[in-house]
Amino acid sequence: RYLAEAANANNFIVIGVDWIGFASDDIPFVAGLLSSGELSRFRAVPERQTQGIVNFMLAIRMMRGAFSLDEAVDMGEGSVVKADESYYIGASQGGIFGGTLMSVFTDVTRGVLAVPGQPYQLLLSRSVNFDAYSPLLRTTIADGPAIHIALSYVQLLWDRSDPGSYTSHIQNDLFPATPAHRVLMLAAIGDQQVTTLGAHTMARAVGASLLGPAVRPVWGLEEVSAPFDGSALLEFDYGNTEPTTNIPPREGEDPHGALNDRPDALNAAARFLRSGLIENPCEGTCNPD
Repeated sequence: RYLAEAANANNFIVIGVDWIGFASDDIPFVAGLLSSGELSRFRAVPERQTQGIVNFMLAIRMMRGAFSLDEAVDMGEGSVVKADESYYIGASQGGIFGGTLMSVFTDVTRGVLAVPGQPYQLLLSRSVNFDAYSPLLRTTIADGPAIHIALSYVQLLWDRSDPGSYTSHIQNDLFPATPAHRVLMLAAIGDQQVTTLGAHTMARAVGASLLGPAVRPVWGLEEVSAPFDGSALLEFDYGNTEPTTNIPPREGEDPHGALNDRPDALNAAARFLRSGLIENPCEGTCNPD
């Protein structure tokens, strides 16, 4: 609903494809390898995720090409699809793997990554979503420290698709024949599903700035004022606290999806996509007051 409303308000056409490798069809395979302890089989997951990245790129190429010329999208005054204008917006998994996608996109140069983070080795143990998968690992790996060793091993396989291997190439050190990109990252303090530590890691890898006035300093990020031409992280404070240990936050209401109910944030994201300038949608710091 929120994406449809934002698209209607800003005159966008929204398309999407499954994140193959982390889609619903992949759940039985992932659950099976975790419960069996055969973690070497995890190599198939990043292979499928790479295919998911390619599918996103081809979907945009299709929209800019043959689909834009189809008579079904000609409303009498030409095609409603602007073949020379395409952007990316993704949240949660779309914000995470959007980091990988935005480093290799050739037809899209601006993207919004909502509640993102990297790498997965950091995100998993700090996410309430891992509650569903941790017991599967513990069927064959009972010791707590061994769980983290296992996740470190899995990360070595995951590096082939994980944004941690890609985001440093989004706007600097570009891949061959790939344009420079700009991203706006939106994070919510106390996010129970994707820790903001992961968003900070991603922002530093990108070479992004911290959009001010910031609700808190972020190590390694220079605070800049809006409007800003570049890549930036904007944090929202809903009054939640974050653990100082390697566990997910569980107190209070999860702000992970709170930005969906903020038309000001979505409209600011839309303006960035069209103009390239990042504005602060808040009056002062983005906090509950």
